[in-house]
Amino acid sequence: MIRDRGKMKWQGMFLPEHVKSLREFDWNNKRKSKPEQDQQQLELMEKTICEGMAENLALCFTYFSDGNFHLLI
Repeated sequence: MIRDRGKMKWQGMFLPEHVKSLREFDWNNKRKSKPEQDQQQLELMEKTICEGMAENLALCFTYFSDGNFHLLI
């Protein structure tokens, strides 16, 4: 009878340097790039903000900081 250890035989050993570099690689890949906006988009945002301020409406902003998008209401 063949005694197979299943997944145990494929479990590897990682050095601390390897684990650190894998975590850094994963962290850098999760970061998003800052979106580029053209003049037309900026004018549309300015118009929306001015209308919201004139009519005293609640505005919701999404801004980019530290590689992530944040919501501001």
